[in-house]
Amino acid sequence: MAELAPYLPTARTPDALWQRIVQDYRQLCVLQRQARRAESDRLLRDELPARILAWAEQDDADGAEQARRLDEMFQQEQRRLADVWLLQELLEQRLRTELLPALSARIDVEVQRAVKRNASCLAPAPVAAPAPQPMPTILPLAETSSRSTRVPVGDIPSIIDLIFENERQSGARHLAA
Repeated sequence: MAELAPYLPTARTPDALWQRIVQDYRQLCVLQRQARRAESDRLLRDELPARILAWAEQDDADGAEQARRLDEMFQQEQRRLADVWLLQELLEQRLRTELLPALSARIDVEVQRAVKRNASCLAPAPVAAPAPQPMPTILPLAETSSRSTRVPVGDIPSIIDLIFENERQSGARHLAA
């Protein structure tokens, strides 16, 4: 009984030990389903047998009754876990086929709305007089490949204008093709 000391508290009632055996067996079944071999082997070889032995020594029932109770619990826990696993698979399938596509579509709509709102904010407002800052020289695509347009780092409006112009030119090339 000295070997059991690392696994079991000394003052446990048979009912408390039984509950721990049920929990351990349930955990063992889950670990085995998840293919977590090292953890399930440790539980199966070390902890569960020690707890069953401690419970059997404290329980008043005879060996046949204890074996019957253990067997019933093993079967019941296996059925419960099989039901839970089936339910999890059904929920996972529903998530993939129904909920995730609907959620993705909803997010896509919201992103498109946000892009449209931000695009209207980024569009240059009509100005009666030319802007006081010098505008960058925008070159056609053939010329931009040989040399790049330089815009001062802090000139945000010019950078935005350059981006829009590049997108406009890119769209015009796609339409021409």
